[in-house]
Amino acid sequence: MENLDLIKLYCFLSFVIVLLLWKFWKDFEFKNKYFAEVEKSNDNQNALLKEIEALSLEISDNSNKIDNLASYLKRLDQNASRLADDIRGEQAMTKAIEMARKGQDHLDIIKATGLSNEEVEAIIHSHKEN
Repeated sequence: MENLDLIKLYCFLSFVIVLLLWKFWKDFEFKNKYFAEVEKSNDNQNALLKEIEALSLEISDNSNKIDNLASYLKRLDQNASRLADDIRGEQAMTKAIEMARKGQDHLDIIKATGLSNEEVEAIIHSHKEN
């Protein structure tokens, strides 16, 4: 009888040891799956960070290009304004010369062309027909 009790005890202890081994094996398996998922998540995060860095560089490059284009467009606008002013100035001078040749009044020429008093006097002096 004593042997039977001893066998029961060994069987029970063996069952407990098997349960503990099974539990450790399952925990180890879970830990491996968990770390694999964490590593995969870290890899995805690193890939996203690299992608964000690349996009940031592209945005910075595009921002520089936009700034360059804006300054270029501003220079073009200034050149167009300068050309328009030159054309208007030449037209005003031509009109003032024609009016001076016709003998029109000094103030009429200033009002019609927008030229300065000195410019009109010079035009009248050099282009007035006697």
